[in-house]
Amino acid sequence: EFTTGVAKPVLVSPIGGALTGGVNTPLRPVLSWNSVDGANRYELQVDTSASFFAPFVNLTDTGRLDATAYQIDKDLAYDTTYYWRVRSATFTSLGDWSTVGAFTTMSKPVAGAPPIVVQQQPAPIINIPAPTTPSWVWVVIVIGAILVIVMVVLIVRTRRV
Repeated sequence: EFTTGVAKPVLVSPIGGALTGGVNTPLRPVLSWNSVDGANRYELQVDTSASFFAPFVNLTDTGRLDATAYQIDKDLAYDTTYYWRVRSATFTSLGDWSTVGAFTTMSKPVAGAPPIVVQQQPAPIINIPAPTTPSWVWVVIVIGAILVIVMVVLIVRTRRV
């Protein structure tokens, strides 16, 4: 495998991507890293071992990424530490792997425990009064109706003569 001077990506999330990474990470986390100038794709590995002997996620030759984030699309195990790394690539060469990041997934919920629900503030209720029709509008409607009736009567009388 051949590497060049293509820069290493810096892991961003979960929590800085350092070896002392995030805890209580969801089972399908979004992994993100910074972009690298000149790179047109990235490769990603996620494993329960920092040696990456049998990666759980292995997006290398067949799974190339053109974005700087990836959401794992299958559930990881509860309360497990995972290691991850990314490298940038160009059309002709691969860069070196980033520093290895780590995160620990959330603990399995206790059976019978109520789910944690985030309370949202209810939207304020604004009491808007129903619109009222001004009395002058009714006067205009009545006058208009009278004029229509007068016109119909005049048309009918004119036709008889």
